[in-house]
Amino acid sequence: MLKNDKKYNAKNRLRILIMSFGILLFNSAHAAPATGNGELVVTGRILEQPCITINDDPIIVDFGTITNKDIFKYSSMRQQFVIALNCDIGANGSVRVQFNSSNVSENNQLLNVSPQSQASGIGIKIEDESGNILTFGQRTVSVPISAGPNNIKFYSYVIKKSSTLQLSDIALGTFEASATFQIIYE
Repeated sequence: MLKNDKKYNAKNRLRILIMSFGILLFNSAHAAPATGNGELVVTGRILEQPCITINDDPIIVDFGTITNKDIFKYSSMRQQFVIALNCDIGANGSVRVQFNSSNVSENNQLLNVSPQSQASGIGIKIEDESGNILTFGQRTVSVPISAGPNNIKFYSYVIKKSSTLQLSDIALGTFEASATFQIIYE
């Protein structure tokens, strides 16, 4: 009888194990049924691009020759540049401009010179027509546009970086800096 009891216990344990496993599978499969439907809403706005830029590409701002003493004491003279747009007859509204570059510093308001530049210790600031310093990666204030030619004026100037503490921190030589701009229609 002892042998039969062992067989009986082993069979019962196996049955209990199989039943427990089956109950687990059944409960997990039915415990939280995937129910419900979702909805996808796609929206947008299509509009005709009312303006085209008519500048040379790229827009070149040439500072010519600047002395390191002028930059150290003050900055360079402001150089104006214009983003020129030609807008269709129905183009009444406004635009914003956003300048972008991955080579910025000082709260994203200073465009750094490229690593290939000989000059260092300097950067470029850009202002809108009202004298507001632009922040790279952010849109400017709205500028009204109308049909025909539209000129959006900006000013740039060379300035010493905040880390430039002595005149000798400004390395002499040529420099170049670049950024892209995007016109956002409103």
